[in-house]
Formats: sequence, structure tokens, C-alpha cells
Amino acid sequence: MLRDSDIAKKKITLFAVAVLMSIFSISSVPSFICAAEKVVVIPLFASCKSTENLIPPIRSGQERCTAPTGGTWAWVDCSDAEPPGQDGQLQLGRDWPDPHFTDNGDGTVSDKLTGLVWLQNADCLEKAVAWFDALTFAVALHDGWTEDPEGGDCGLADGSLPGDWRIPTIRELLSIINYNYYNPALSDAAGTAQWTTGSPFVGVEAKNYWTSTNYADGAASAWDVHLKSGDNGVSKKAVPQYAWPVRDDS
Repeated sequence: MLRDSDIAKKKITLFAVAVLMSIFSISSVPSFICAAEKVVVIPLFASCKSTENLIPPIRSGQERCTAPTGGTWAWVDCSDAEPPGQDGQLQLGRDWPDPHFTDNGDGTVSDKLTGLVWLQNADCLEKAVAWFDALTFAVALHDGWTEDPEGGDCGLADGSLPGDWRIPTIRELLSIINYNYYNPALSDAAGTAQWTTGSPFVGVEAKNYWTSTNYADGAASAWDVHLKSGDNGVSKKAVPQYAWPVRDDS
């Protein structure tokens, strides 16, 4: 049973919410559902789950299906898929934006799906490097960078400073993979066809690229992504692989 003091507190809370909505001209706000409360509240510091702005998983990009044909597997129209329920038939998840990527004209490319900004040149160093060197390179990268005597100018004119760039996490690098394509598993700027040089990236190597994500079963290894197939794996940090920096949109 609620005590008079509890009822008074709830009335005060609802009154305060009404005042805030009036002050800031808020007509609609997301609701929050808390396990401990059966009332709808608008906490300033919510530890509850919002019922709005939920982002579904991203589509894999696959649009083709397979079926057994003559003792092997062949690509078929998804209406003839065997068995049914294949990824290319269902195409579940958040759709790719159109365009997917935007060339910013300053050596960077914006991903319209995630909001991340990628270095346009996916092989600025013009070589594969160990994991430590990849992270060191990314952190030092900045507008007009020409500091590596063995590398080249990354073509940046975006005003970025040292510390703005980083090697992507495993999830960040996988977010640009499109499993409808092979060699490389990457779409063009529009997101409707396979990548070709300049649309929008250059220097893409269909090889392993480092991520900044350590391997949980061994400190001497880290996760990587193979751009040829979109597959991900684990490699020793001393093994040379490619570095493709990313940064947040500023």
C-alpha cells in the first residue's frame, strides 16, 4: 500500500516533468520502462531501456541465394532458394543508406550508415605493418601527414589533428563489409554495386586489415578482417597486415 508521502512524491515528480516539458516545448518524449516501477517516468540519468531509437542489426548486403544443382551448389534466384530462409531471401536488418558512402573531397569518406569517417586511401602506408606500428601510425595521422619516410602523403586536408584517428575496432571494420560481393567484399559509394577504385576509396587491398580489438585468449594476438571475403580472424601482432584508419565525425 502506498503511503501518503509516496503519493506526494509521485505527484511532485509528475508536476516537475510537466513543468520541464512546458519550458522546453516538448510535445513528445521517449518513454522508459523500468523493472522496479510500473509508472512511466523521464529520468535525467536513466538506467532503464528506452522504448524508442532502437537500431536493428545492419543487413549483410547479400541478395543472392543458392540451391543444390547436379551434386553441387549453384547461385539461383532467391524465389528458388533451397532450403528457404537464406539471408539473401530474407534480407533482414537495417537497410543500407543511399548513398552508402560520401567522398568529402578532403581525403576522407563518410559512412552514412554509422557516421564514421574513413581515410579515403585504404593503403596510405603502401605496405603491411605489425599491429603496434599500425596503431602508432593511426594515432599520429593528421591533416597533411607526410611523416613516415617509407610511406606517402595520405592526402588529408580535413583539419584533423594527431589523436583524431585510430585503427577501427572489429565491429567498426566489419560495418563496411558487404557480403554480396567478393574480392573485395566492399560496395561502391552508392552501395548498389561492387567497389571500384575511386568509388569512393582508393588503395583497397583484398587482404587482411588490422583492427584494434585484442584477442581475448592471447595478448600476443588481435582480430583482423580479410577484405577479399569479409571474413574475420585472429593473427599474431608481429605479422604484417594493412592499416586503414577511421575517426569519428567531428
